[in-house]
Amino acid sequence: MKPLFKRDAKLGSYLVRLMVVAVILLVVDKNLGLSSLRMALTTLSAPFYWLTSLPDRVDQWGDDNLVSRERLMAQNASLRAENDQLQLLLQRFQSVTTENDRLRQMMGASERLSHDVITGQLIGVSPDPVRQVIIVDKGQDDGVRIGLPVLDRLGVAGQVIDVSATTASILLLTDQSHALPVRFLDSGIRSVAEGAGDISQLQLLFVPQTSNVQPGDIIVTSGLGDVFPEGYPVGEVDFLLRDPNQPFMEIRIRPYAQLNRSRFYMILVPHFDETIVTPSGEAEPPAELGALT
Repeated sequence: MKPLFKRDAKLGSYLVRLMVVAVILLVVDKNLGLSSLRMALTTLSAPFYWLTSLPDRVDQWGDDNLVSRERLMAQNASLRAENDQLQLLLQRFQSVTTENDRLRQMMGASERLSHDVITGQLIGVSPDPVRQVIIVDKGQDDGVRIGLPVLDRLGVAGQVIDVSATTASILLLTDQSHALPVRFLDSGIRSVAEGAGDISQLQLLFVPQTSNVQPGDIIVTSGLGDVFPEGYPVGEVDFLLRDPNQPFMEIRIRPYAQLNRSRFYMILVPHFDETIVTPSGEAEPPAELGALT
């Protein structure tokens, strides 16, 4: 029977020779010093050490970067929330500036313009395919109440319809059951933006055929109904159809809010409100006057 592995006498002799050379080098290095040679050998062997340690260093690099990424994400979330508020304030300031004289004539305008902002992060979407409802991680414990208006960094997003201790359900403004009083920024023509069940568009109601309306016209909240403050950006006219046989134009709006992409939403809490009107039209007392239903 032949052996699986053959013994090679040459391997034994090679090993003996290498051991002898190693001993000689040790003796010579101890007595004469071969630091320059050692340095040269170390330099030559560096690439091999680099290759052999590459997997460990890749793992360490990944760990370090993941930790840094988590820290950056936390900082990013905080900065994004602050930036979102600043962008909304800037947009709203631009809108209100064009209507400054009108706002001064509105009774209690200064009170209605004062709001606290609660920033919530998206944690869920309603499984009901008919309703467009999202859930954020802020609730009654954070001061959220039913009926409060909600925005993302670009514009109006919807309204709070339900709260728990730690979460809130938000009905998006594109839901078929949602209606929002609005006006054209330039002309001041008032209308109602109604959800069409399509997250990318709204319907604009009751705009007469004779109105001077063009694609691209900006739509903002009108402030009527005492729910959404006046002047917040809603969207712009994306499509219009004038039918002489109809009293009103068919107008569709493209919302500014990125309802299918936003992760952070801002809930506006008014300072001086006496009642909050829910999406169903029912008035609700403030939290300090009665418990939420």
